[in-house]
Amino acid sequence: MTFPVESENRAMRSMLMLYQDHARLLVDIFRKILAMLEAINSDDPCDMKGLLGELEDLYRKSLELRGMMIKELREVGPFLVARGDLYMLTAKSGELIDHIEGVGTLLREIVDRGWRIPREVAEGLMEIAEEVFNALKRLREGVLALSFSPEKAASIVEDIDEEERKADSLYRSLDLKIITSGLELPLMLLLREVVELLEGTIDRVKEEADIIRVMAL
Repeated sequence: MTFPVESENRAMRSMLMLYQDHARLLVDIFRKILAMLEAINSDDPCDMKGLLGELEDLYRKSLELRGMMIKELREVGPFLVARGDLYMLTAKSGELIDHIEGVGTLLREIVDRGWRIPREVAEGLMEIAEEVFNALKRLREGVLALSFSPEKAASIVEDIDEEERKADSLYRSLDLKIITSGLELPLMLLLREVVELLEGTIDRVKEEADIIRVMAL
């Protein structure tokens, strides 16, 4: 069975629109993570409670959108030339949201227990998170560009490699600070997991960027 070129192009545009919506949503979700990191040592629990509610709403939207992506891929994917790349993008987008959700969940655990994070550790977390956020914004721009210029998309996501290298360096430095901080073991372990998830998040962003570069070939 052949798939007319016009129909294939229309199906591809439809798929890319879903990926673009999801990329925008990822940026919105991570913006809440940044706000949580800023508010985590706040004396006003209402700030964090409001952020957590907003984050849950965004997570639900991401799940609904991923469901649409998977449904669309099942229906038209087998007929698309780029189906392998689209399958990979779908899988990586799922891993990416799982990592971001994991960060939010652990931050909520820290807040629920009333734990305070040492200033230099909190600053280190924000530094890594900002690198992740910058990479997510570049990924969003790259996914948006796929619709009109795969070559432009590949060029846009090139900067993500540098963001990932910076995050790796910050990760190693901050992990050592946490280990030598003298914090109670439960908080120390939670913070190390937060840092590991942030580092894993930007790794997944880079993997998506690599897929975009392959699609541009």
